Amino acid sequence: MRVPFTKLQALRNDFVLVDARRVPVADPAALARALCDRKSGVGADTLLLLLLSEEADVLVRIFNPDGSEGEMSGNGTRCVASYVLARAGGDRVSATVETVAGVSGHLLEEKTGARCFLASRIVAPRFRPPEIPVRAEGDEAIDLPIRLSEETIRVSCVNIGNPQAVVFEGWDDANWKRLGREIENHPIFPERTNVDFARVIGPGELHVVLWERGVGPVESSGTGASGAFAAARRKGLVDSKVRAVMQGGVLAIEEAEGALLLKGWCEEVFEGTIETERGGRA
Repeated sequence: MRVPFTKLQALRNDFVLVDARRVPVADPAALARALCDRKSGVGADTLLLLLLSEEADVLVRIFNPDGSEGEMSGNGTRCVASYVLARAGGDRVSATVETVAGVSGHLLEEKTGARCFLASRIVAPRFRPPEIPVRAEGDEAIDLPIRLSEETIRVSCVNIGNPQAVVFEGWDDANWKRLGREIENHPIFPERTNVDFARVIGPGELHVVLWERGVGPVESSGTGASGAFAAARRKGLVDSKVRAVMQGGVLAIEEAEGALLLKGWCEEVFEGTIETERGGRA
Protein backbone atom coordinates (compact mmCIF):
# COMPACT_ATOMS: atom_id res chain seq x y z
CA MET A 1 0.00 0.00 0.00
CA ARG A 2 1.05 3.60 -0.56
CA VAL A 3 1.51 5.71 2.57
CA PRO A 4 1.49 9.51 2.29
CA PHE A 5 3.93 11.36 4.53
CA THR A 6 5.08 14.88 5.34
CA LYS A 7 8.68 15.83 6.05
CA LEU A 8 9.16 18.59 8.65
CA GLN A 9 12.08 20.05 10.57
CA ALA A 10 12.54 22.21 13.64
CA LEU A 11 16.02 23.70 14.10
CA ARG A 12 17.39 20.90 11.88
CA ASN A 13 15.81 18.18 14.03
CA ASP A 14 13.87 16.41 11.27
CA PHE A 15 10.73 14.31 11.27
CA VAL A 16 8.62 12.15 8.99
CA LEU A 17 4.93 12.59 9.83
CA VAL A 18 2.36 9.97 8.85
CA ASP A 19 -1.29 10.86 9.44
CA ALA A 20 -2.65 7.50 10.65
CA ARG A 21 -6.09 9.02 11.06
CA ARG A 22 -6.36 8.55 7.30
CA VAL A 23 -4.02 5.64 6.57
CA PRO A 24 -3.82 2.85 9.18
CA VAL A 25 -0.34 1.68 10.20
CA ALA A 26 -0.19 -1.82 11.70
CA ASP A 27 3.52 -1.86 12.59
CA PRO A 28 4.75 1.66 13.39
CA ALA A 29 8.09 0.43 14.79
CA ALA A 30 8.93 -1.24 11.47
CA LEU A 31 7.72 1.82 9.56
CA ALA A 32 9.96 4.06 11.69
CA ARG A 33 13.01 1.93 10.99
CA ALA A 34 12.29 2.06 7.27
CA LEU A 35 11.28 5.70 6.83
CA CYS A 36 13.92 7.19 9.14
CA ASP A 37 16.79 5.37 7.39
CA ARG A 38 18.82 8.04 5.59
CA LYS A 39 20.17 5.66 2.96
CA SER A 40 17.09 3.66 1.95
CA GLY A 41 14.16 5.65 3.38
CA VAL A 42 13.01 9.25 3.57
CA GLY A 43 15.51 10.02 6.33
CA ALA A 44 14.64 11.54 9.70
CA ASP A 45 15.50 11.65 13.38
CA THR A 46 11.96 10.54 14.31
CA LEU A 47 8.65 9.23 12.96
CA LEU A 48 5.55 11.12 14.12
CA LEU A 49 2.37 9.06 13.87
CA LEU A 50 -0.87 11.06 14.16
CA LEU A 51 -4.00 9.53 15.70
CA LEU A 52 -7.36 10.74 16.99
CA SER A 53 -7.39 12.26 20.46
CA GLU A 54 -10.21 12.74 22.94
CA GLU A 55 -8.26 15.44 24.83
CA ALA A 56 -6.50 17.48 22.15
CA ASP A 57 -6.57 18.34 18.46
CA VAL A 58 -4.44 15.30 17.73
CA LEU A 59 -2.59 12.46 19.46
CA VAL A 60 0.97 11.78 18.30
CA ARG A 61 3.00 8.64 18.90
CA ILE A 62 6.74 9.12 18.59
CA PHE A 63 9.06 6.45 17.18
CA ASN A 64 12.85 6.53 16.97
CA PRO A 65 14.87 5.18 14.03
CA ASP A 66 15.62 2.00 16.03
CA GLY A 67 11.88 1.33 16.36
CA SER A 68 11.65 2.25 20.04
CA GLU A 69 8.83 4.54 21.15
CA GLY A 70 9.46 7.86 22.87
CA GLU A 71 7.18 9.69 25.25
CA MET A 72 7.63 13.30 24.20
CA SER A 73 9.36 15.54 21.65
CA GLY A 74 9.47 19.31 22.07
CA ASN A 75 10.47 19.98 18.47
CA GLY A 76 8.20 17.19 17.22
CA THR A 77 5.05 18.46 18.91
CA ARG A 78 5.81 21.95 17.59
CA CYS A 79 5.99 20.48 14.08
CA VAL A 80 2.73 18.59 14.65
CA ALA A 81 1.03 21.78 15.79
CA SER A 82 2.21 23.61 12.67
CA TYR A 83 0.90 20.72 10.54
CA VAL A 84 -2.51 20.91 12.24
CA LEU A 85 -2.75 24.67 11.89
CA ALA A 86 -1.73 24.62 8.23
CA ARG A 87 -4.72 22.36 7.50
CA ALA A 88 -7.23 23.95 9.87
CA GLY A 89 -8.26 26.77 7.57
CA GLY A 90 -9.29 30.27 8.60
CA ASP A 91 -7.25 32.36 11.00
CA ARG A 92 -6.68 29.74 13.66
CA VAL A 93 -3.43 30.26 15.59
CA SER A 94 -3.49 27.71 18.44
CA ALA A 95 -3.40 23.92 18.63
CA THR A 96 -3.10 21.22 21.29
CA VAL A 97 -1.10 18.02 20.92
CA GLU A 98 -1.42 14.93 23.10
CA THR A 99 1.52 12.59 23.76
CA VAL A 100 2.18 9.85 26.30
CA ALA A 101 3.57 12.62 28.53
CA GLY A 102 0.39 14.73 28.43
CA VAL A 103 -1.08 17.60 26.41
CA SER A 104 1.01 20.52 25.17
CA GLY A 105 -0.37 23.83 23.89
CA HIS A 106 1.08 25.72 20.92
CA LEU A 107 0.52 29.29 19.76
CA LEU A 108 1.54 30.50 16.30
CA GLU A 109 3.33 33.84 16.71
CA GLU A 110 4.73 34.31 13.20
CA LYS A 111 4.51 32.62 9.80
CA THR A 112 6.74 33.22 6.79
CA GLY A 113 5.92 30.89 3.92
CA ALA A 114 6.33 27.36 5.24
CA ARG A 115 8.25 28.56 8.31
CA CYS A 116 6.32 28.92 11.56
CA PHE A 117 7.44 30.43 14.86
CA LEU A 118 5.49 28.94 17.75
CA ALA A 119 5.38 29.30 21.52
CA SER A 120 4.85 25.87 23.09
CA ARG A 121 3.75 25.18 26.65
CA ILE A 122 5.09 21.76 27.73
CA VAL A 123 5.24 19.81 30.98
CA ALA A 124 7.19 21.09 33.98
CA PRO A 125 10.44 19.27 34.81
CA ARG A 126 10.36 16.46 37.36
CA PHE A 127 13.38 15.56 39.46
CA ARG A 128 12.33 12.63 41.64
CA PRO A 129 14.37 9.56 40.57
CA PRO A 130 11.38 7.18 40.16
CA GLU A 131 9.70 9.68 37.84
CA ILE A 132 12.70 10.08 35.53
CA PRO A 133 13.39 7.07 35.89
CA VAL A 134 16.91 6.60 37.29
CA ARG A 135 18.12 4.14 39.90
CA ALA A 136 19.29 6.59 42.55
CA GLU A 137 18.58 7.20 46.21
CA GLY A 138 17.29 10.46 47.60
CA ASP A 139 14.81 13.05 46.39
CA GLU A 140 16.87 14.13 43.36
CA ALA A 141 19.70 12.88 41.16
CA ILE A 142 21.68 16.07 40.63
CA ASP A 143 25.44 15.64 40.03
CA LEU A 144 25.04 11.87 40.32
CA PRO A 145 28.38 10.08 39.67
CA ILE A 146 28.22 7.13 37.27
CA ARG A 147 31.12 4.92 36.25
CA LEU A 148 31.76 4.53 32.51
CA SER A 149 34.37 2.51 30.64
CA GLU A 150 37.14 5.11 30.98
CA GLU A 151 36.01 7.59 33.63
CA THR A 152 33.42 8.61 36.18
CA ILE A 153 31.02 11.29 34.95
CA ARG A 154 28.53 13.32 36.95
CA VAL A 155 25.04 13.60 35.47
CA SER A 156 22.04 15.63 36.57
CA CYS A 157 18.83 13.75 35.84
CA VAL A 158 15.44 15.24 35.02
CA ASN A 159 12.26 14.23 33.22
CA ILE A 160 10.86 16.62 30.59
CA GLY A 161 8.18 14.20 29.44
CA ASN A 162 11.09 11.84 28.76
CA PRO A 163 14.31 11.04 30.66
CA GLN A 164 17.26 13.41 30.36
CA ALA A 165 20.79 13.11 31.77
CA VAL A 166 22.66 16.43 31.68
CA VAL A 167 26.48 16.59 31.68
CA PHE A 168 28.15 19.89 32.56
CA GLU A 169 31.77 18.81 33.04
CA GLY A 170 34.16 16.17 31.70
CA TRP A 171 33.08 16.32 28.06
CA ASP A 172 34.56 17.89 24.94
CA ASP A 173 34.31 17.67 21.17
CA ALA A 174 36.45 14.52 21.12
CA ASN A 175 34.55 12.38 23.62
CA TRP A 176 30.91 13.45 23.83
CA LYS A 177 29.59 10.93 21.30
CA ARG A 178 31.25 8.05 23.14
CA LEU A 179 29.96 9.38 26.43
CA GLY A 180 26.47 9.82 24.98
CA ARG A 181 26.30 6.22 23.82
CA GLU A 182 27.55 4.88 27.16
CA ILE A 183 25.34 7.08 29.32
CA GLU A 184 22.23 6.36 27.20
CA ASN A 185 22.65 2.65 27.81
CA HIS A 186 23.97 2.75 31.39
CA PRO A 187 22.14 0.25 33.64
CA ILE A 188 21.25 3.03 36.07
CA PHE A 189 18.63 4.13 33.51
CA PRO A 190 15.99 1.37 33.22
CA GLU A 191 14.43 2.97 30.13
CA ARG A 192 17.71 4.34 28.75
CA THR A 193 18.08 8.13 28.62
CA ASN A 194 18.67 11.13 26.41
CA VAL A 195 21.99 12.85 27.11
CA ASP A 196 22.52 16.61 27.02
CA PHE A 197 26.04 18.09 27.11
CA ALA A 198 25.75 21.65 28.37
CA ARG A 199 27.99 24.72 28.70
CA VAL A 200 26.74 27.65 30.76
CA ILE A 201 27.82 30.77 28.84
CA GLY A 202 26.06 33.16 31.19
CA PRO A 203 22.89 33.41 33.28
CA GLY A 204 20.81 33.82 30.13
CA GLU A 205 22.55 31.49 27.69
CA LEU A 206 23.30 27.78 27.40
CA HIS A 207 25.15 25.92 24.65
CA VAL A 208 23.93 22.35 24.30
CA VAL A 209 25.17 19.33 22.33
CA LEU A 210 22.71 16.48 22.11
CA TRP A 211 22.71 12.69 22.10
CA GLU A 212 19.16 11.40 21.64
CA ARG A 213 17.99 8.03 22.93
CA GLY A 214 17.39 5.63 20.05
CA VAL A 215 18.80 8.13 17.55
CA GLY A 216 22.34 9.25 18.41
CA PRO A 217 23.67 12.76 17.69
CA VAL A 218 21.02 15.31 16.70
CA GLU A 219 21.43 18.97 15.81
CA SER A 220 18.71 20.13 18.19
CA SER A 221 16.13 18.80 20.65
CA GLY A 222 13.37 20.68 22.40
CA THR A 223 13.21 18.35 25.40
CA GLY A 224 17.01 18.00 25.46
CA ALA A 225 17.52 21.76 25.59
CA SER A 226 14.78 21.95 28.22
CA GLY A 227 16.47 19.24 30.27
CA ALA A 228 19.75 21.14 30.17
CA PHE A 229 17.93 24.33 31.20
CA ALA A 230 16.04 22.61 34.03
CA ALA A 231 19.20 21.02 35.44
CA ALA A 232 21.19 24.25 35.16
CA ARG A 233 18.35 26.13 36.83
CA ARG A 234 18.22 23.57 39.64
CA LYS A 235 21.95 24.02 40.20
CA GLY A 236 21.54 27.81 40.30
CA LEU A 237 23.59 28.38 37.16
CA VAL A 238 21.06 30.26 35.00
CA ASP A 239 18.13 32.64 35.24
CA SER A 240 14.49 31.69 34.68
CA LYS A 241 14.75 32.51 30.97
CA VAL A 242 17.54 31.47 28.59
CA ARG A 243 18.63 31.12 24.98
CA ALA A 244 19.55 27.50 24.33
CA VAL A 245 22.05 27.53 21.46
CA MET A 246 22.38 24.23 19.59
CA GLN A 247 24.02 23.21 16.35
CA GLY A 248 20.68 23.49 14.54
CA GLY A 249 19.66 26.86 15.96
CA VAL A 250 18.37 28.70 19.01
CA LEU A 251 15.42 27.81 21.23
CA ALA A 252 14.12 30.28 23.81
CA ILE A 253 13.13 28.57 27.07
CA GLU A 254 11.55 30.03 30.17
CA GLU A 255 9.77 28.92 33.29
CA ALA A 256 6.00 29.29 33.32
CA GLU A 257 3.54 28.43 36.07
CA GLY A 258 3.49 24.63 36.19
CA ALA A 259 5.20 24.32 32.82
CA LEU A 260 8.04 25.32 30.53
CA LEU A 261 7.54 27.68 27.60
CA LEU A 262 9.56 26.99 24.45
CA LYS A 263 9.76 29.35 21.47
CA GLY A 264 11.29 28.40 18.14
CA TRP A 265 10.97 27.88 14.40
CA CYS A 266 9.79 24.86 12.47
CA GLU A 267 8.83 24.26 8.86
CA GLU A 268 7.16 21.83 6.51
CA VAL A 269 9.75 20.71 3.96
CA PHE A 270 7.88 18.50 1.48
CA GLU A 271 5.15 15.89 1.06
CA GLY A 272 5.35 12.51 -0.67
CA THR A 273 4.19 8.92 -0.72
CA ILE A 274 6.09 5.71 -0.15
CA GLU A 275 5.23 2.13 -1.03
CA THR A 276 4.95 -0.16 1.98
CA GLU A 277 4.22 -3.80 2.56
CA ARG A 278 1.04 -4.73 4.42
CA GLY A 279 1.58 -4.23 8.14
CA GLY A 280 3.36 -0.92 7.75
CA ARG A 281 6.81 -2.08 6.58
CA ALA A 282 8.34 0.15 3.95
